[in-house]
Amino acid sequence: MDKFSQNEYWVNHRGVKLYLYRKRLNDDANRPSFFLVHGSSFSGPGGFDLHVSGRDDYSFMEKFASYGFDVWTLDHEGYGRSDRTDGNSNVMNAIPELEESMKIMEAETGHTAAAFYGSSSGALRAAVYAEAHPERVSKLILDAFVYTGRDAPTLIERAKKLDQWNSNNTRPVNRDFIHSIFTRDKPGTSEEAVAEALADYELALGNTVPTGTYADMCQRLPLCDPKKN
Repeated sequence: MDKFSQNEYWVNHRGVKLYLYRKRLNDDANRPSFFLVHGSSFSGPGGFDLHVSGRDDYSFMEKFASYGFDVWTLDHEGYGRSDRTDGNSNVMNAIPELEESMKIMEAETGHTAAAFYGSSSGALRAAVYAEAHPERVSKLILDAFVYTGRDAPTLIERAKKLDQWNSNNTRPVNRDFIHSIFTRDKPGTSEEAVAEALADYELALGNTVPTGTYADMCQRLPLCDPKKN
């Protein structure tokens, strides 16, 4: 029997279907909820429940499930298995999407709040959600959090294409781009097999992602007030 159980749900937000995914130990215990929020370029399960051929222990969700958490993640609009729309899925759109997801989590678990983890623009999404719904967030973990973005080399380069991010609600992604996520800052510090596994997963679902978070990080920071989180 598999050590972990998993469940899939569909969040209906204004007629857009969003994919909600859950993983926990395969027992009946009521465990604390932990919600993982993805960033700009790949989906929730792709980033947080990745399985790499010939290698173990790459799933963030399974690791924290083994620690005793009931772990959840969402594909935001335009990502992964969620509906691919003509929207740009900007940071603030995450507030109602996460709130609708939390309603499902509450119905399934009885928990009205969860610990939240977000990475990069996922950290921005988690932070603005915590600011809007502090009663839903028991703990907040912000990884690679971009507050003002001032003098950030990646954002300086990204801003050179700001006209593109503002004029197109999606951008193409391919295998080379997904590899660049792992090599753009410190080449050689990530295993190539991980990038390959992520590319295999994401490109099977689609070859575009929204531009909203890129545009937000280039021109709208700060989006939240840390004093309110």
